[in-house]
Amino acid sequence: FLLEGLTPVTDEDLRRQFSKFGKIVSVKIPVGKGCGFVQFATKSNAEEALQGMNGTTIGKNTIHLS
Repeated sequence: FLLEGLTPVTDEDLRRQFSKFGKIVSVKIPVGKGCGFVQFATKSNAEEALQGMNGTTIGKNTIHLS
C-alpha cells in the first residue's frame, strides 16, 4: 500500500513500525516525494496494517494509507 505524509522517515523506520503486522517483502521511499510503499507477503497482513496504522504517527508525521 501507499503511505502519504512521510518526511523525514527511513526505510528502517517503516520496517520497524509495520513488521508487527507480518512479513514485509519490500519498503520503498522515493526521494523527495513525501510518500512510501510497503509490500507484505500476504494480503491479510497488509489489510491488518492498513487498519492498524492508518492515521497513526511515525516520527513527526500523521500517516495516511491507501
